[in-house]
Amino acid sequence: MKNFILITLILSICLKINAESNLEDIINSSRTIDLTYSGSFSSDCHKLNKIKLETNGIITLEIIRLKPSYTSKVFTCSVSKIYDVEVYPSDKGAYIVGAKGVRGKITDDRFYIQVSPKTEAIRIKYFSDKNTKGEVKIKRFDVGYIINKIKNRIADLRESESTIPSWQKAFKETETKLISEAKNDKQPPNILITSPVVQPEESFIEVDNYTTLVRGKVKDNKGVMKLLVGGNNTSADENGNFVAKVKLGFGENKIKVQAEDVNGNISEKTLIIIRKEFLNNNIFSDVDIPIKTSMKNKNTFAVVIGIENYQYVPDAKYAYNDAQVFREYLIETLGISKQNIKMILNSKATYAEINKLLGSKGWLKRNVKDSTSNIIIYFAGHGISNLEEKTTGLLAFDIDPNYSIGIDTKNLYKNLANLNANSITIFLDACFTGQTREEKLLIADSRPITIVPKINHISDNMSIFTATSNTQTSGAIKEQEHGLFTYFLLKGLRGNADDNKDKKLTLFELNSFITKEVSNYALNAEREQTPQLLGSKDKILIKYD
Repeated sequence: MKNFILITLILSICLKINAESNLEDIINSSRTIDLTYSGSFSSDCHKLNKIKLETNGIITLEIIRLKPSYTSKVFTCSVSKIYDVEVYPSDKGAYIVGAKGVRGKITDDRFYIQVSPKTEAIRIKYFSDKNTKGEVKIKRFDVGYIINKIKNRIADLRESESTIPSWQKAFKETETKLISEAKNDKQPPNILITSPVVQPEESFIEVDNYTTLVRGKVKDNKGVMKLLVGGNNTSADENGNFVAKVKLGFGENKIKVQAEDVNGNISEKTLIIIRKEFLNNNIFSDVDIPIKTSMKNKNTFAVVIGIENYQYVPDAKYAYNDAQVFREYLIETLGISKQNIKMILNSKATYAEINKLLGSKGWLKRNVKDSTSNIIIYFAGHGISNLEEKTTGLLAFDIDPNYSIGIDTKNLYKNLANLNANSITIFLDACFTGQTREEKLLIADSRPITIVPKINHISDNMSIFTATSNTQTSGAIKEQEHGLFTYFLLKGLRGNADDNKDKKLTLFELNSFITKEVSNYALNAEREQTPQLLGSKDKILIKYD
């Protein structure tokens, strides 16, 4: 403890010495006034160059012999000769203290005369041969007001440096007051929750939705600095009113509302909300909730596209729902990680955005690294054919079929084959006849056509499920709110297609199930729809628990 006090004392002394040293440096730099550019202190031979107030109070006058002008090569006076020096007022304490650079009557080109602090003027009698052969001249320099100027300047500096400025005093007083108020403020903010309302006799409230709005008011006499609702920063208006949207999990949810004022006082209230889920089974299809398996497809990448509402053509009914539910099956049933799945829907599924995912330089190209990767593509929407060019395409949201077929399937299959993936599985819930799921024509006054993909367009590692064959249209099931093909595809993925019950689903089994079920359903509706599988059929798609 003694050592600590000693160190503190030494530190304090050092800081004080340093501060005083800095002050003296400032003052010393202000002790001299330079008269170099002043014409008032010159004779024809000499110039009073500088006046300095020494620390002992003595005044030093620096005098120089004038140098030649730029056009003259000789001094203004051939010699610096001083006959006499007088100071005034001698009767009031003005006197000469000493000189430097003076040898008898001859002086150096730069010489010094020291006088007492009360000197007001100095008179020099000197020899001049500037314009004559030689004569004695007298020059008086009034230095008193300059000496006083230096004294006043130093006094002002000492006073200013040694005192705290008034504005800092005011700041210090304010700071002290604020610190005192902060120390004395022990009152935390007041939190009032106005919604949802919990009855006095209850300690919780029950809801049946997955989000709720928490409304309230927060007040503090010194001001609220921070407000959290459910752990998230929340803003309040100038009256303290706030509203925050909170997500709710199943069962009990403890929502904390926390407020902190500017002085660090914290208050907290807890709102207990119980989420009870009342589900009407009629609003869900029996395939909307996927079964969960223990599969982990870490090296599988998927692109899901669903376009129900188009910019230029009629809707592809339920395509939006088809895509969303299929994505859930990829995650829960096939075990593909969410970050490995890209999904674009409706107006987001433009020609450009689809190419960003499936194109030769797209997302798949950047992520599929080697032959151990697997690819799954799902498309629900409209297909279109070009009879003249014998090509088929997947219609993007912003494509007008009068002018383009959209994503050319031949180029798509080629780009995917070039990725050299282990397997590529494609599901197309689209027909290429130019008709909707309700058999409306995409192009007015056209007739249904189809182009059958050539097998040589498909690589050995590729399997393509299509919703229809030939000139058939791809239908929908209104009661299930799904496309007919996708509905039975999802049914098959749930295990209904595992024909031999070996807990493994092959592409062959899946195709057999889809083809049979879709054909039968369509036949009962007095129409034809026969899905088909092109390419490899042996791949095992799912292993069930």
